[in-house]
Amino acid sequence: MLSAINHAGQVITLATLTREEIKRLKQDDFFCPDCNEKLIIKAGKINIPHFSHQAESACPSNQGGEGTYHETGKMKLYNWLKQQGNQVQLEVYFESIKQRADLFLEWKKRQIPIEYQCVRLPVASVIGRQRGYQKAGLTSIWILGTKLLKRLGPSHIRMDTFTRHFIHQLNPRFPPTLYYFNPTASLFTVVSDIHLTQQTRALAKIRHIPLHRVTFTDLFRNDQFDKEELILLWSEEKRRFRLRPRYRLAGRERKWQEWLYHHHLHVEHLPSIIYLPVYSSYLMKTPLEIWQSYLYVKTLRPLQVGQTFSLNTCIHQLQTMRICQSDYPLLVAPPEPIQQYLDLLVKLDILERINSNVYRKMKEMQPTRHIEESLQEDEKLIDILEKKLRKPK
Repeated sequence: MLSAINHAGQVITLATLTREEIKRLKQDDFFCPDCNEKLIIKAGKINIPHFSHQAESACPSNQGGEGTYHETGKMKLYNWLKQQGNQVQLEVYFESIKQRADLFLEWKKRQIPIEYQCVRLPVASVIGRQRGYQKAGLTSIWILGTKLLKRLGPSHIRMDTFTRHFIHQLNPRFPPTLYYFNPTASLFTVVSDIHLTQQTRALAKIRHIPLHRVTFTDLFRNDQFDKEELILLWSEEKRRFRLRPRYRLAGRERKWQEWLYHHHLHVEHLPSIIYLPVYSSYLMKTPLEIWQSYLYVKTLRPLQVGQTFSLNTCIHQLQTMRICQSDYPLLVAPPEPIQQYLDLLVKLDILERINSNVYRKMKEMQPTRHIEESLQEDEKLIDILEKKLRKPK
C-alpha cells in the first residue's frame, strides 16, 4: 500500500516524498489504517516506495491486487486526476463500511471512490465491496488492469461472470461500459456498447486513449456503435449463430436443443426473430437464443394475430433466467432486456405497443423449413432492421 498512519494519526504517502525524507522516516513506526498492524517501509530503487504488511498478515487489504503493477497504476491515476485540478486522495479508509478505496475523488460536489482492480477475485468479494460503497451512499468507479482484458478480435472481448460485475451503466441512455488502464503504457482502454453474442463473448466498441490525452469527464463519453455499423456486425453474428457446429452437446446447450425438439423446433429452423441484438442481455443468466426462443414458444407463438399480452407476463415467465440486479451495484436504473427485445419486434412491425405494459401481435412468425431458407430470412430481417434503425439524413 502507498499510504499508512504514524503514531500521531497522520497519513503518510511515501511516493510523494524524497529519498532523504523516506530515509528519516525509517526510524518511525507506521500502521495499516484497516487492521492497525505495523507495516514495513519498502523503498528500493526500482519499485514505487510503499508500505508492506508482514508476510503472515491476514489483513483483507493485503489480498487482491497489491503489487508493482497495481501500485504504479494507482499512483499514475492519482497524479492524472490531481493534474486536472481535482481534489483526490490516495487509499482512503471508510470506517462505517470497513473498506479502503484506492482513490477518493471529490468531483462536482460528488464523492467517488475509485478502485483499481488488477487481479481476479471471487465474485462474492467484488459484490460485497460494491454493495459496501452503495450502502455508504457512494457511487464507485472500478477500473480494471488491462491484463484482465481478453480481446477476441477488433470488436470482440471475452465476457465471463467476473467481468460482467464491472460493467458501468450510469443511466438508461449510457451504454454499458468497462474501463481498463495499463500503467506500463499509460493507456486507457474503454470498452462500451457491449452486446453479448454468446455467454462468454461480447461485441463491443473498443477505444484506446493515452493517459495524457484524456480527462476524467472524457471517460464518460456516450460512445456507441452507429446503427448501420451495429447491424452489419450483427448480420455476421447471426450467420455464425446459424452455421455454428453443434456436435457433442452438453449441459445447457444440450438441454435447450432437447427442449426445442420437444416443441417440434430445431435451432437451424428457428424464426429469424430469435437471436436479435439486445445490449442489456448481460442482465440475463442464459444466452440470447435461449431466452428469446423461450419467449417465442411460451408467449408469442400461441397467440393469434391481433391478440395482446403483457410485459409483466413475459418477465414472470423468464424470471428464473434473469439475474438479481442487486448483485450489480454499478448499474444505475438499468434497462429491462425483455422490454428491449419486445420493442425491437415493434420496430420490425411484428408487434404493436399499446402502452408501457401491453403489446399486440401483428404478424405470424413461422419456423423455416431448411437452413438455406433460414439464412435468406435472416438477411431479409436484418435489411428491414437496418432501414428501421437508420438515422435520419
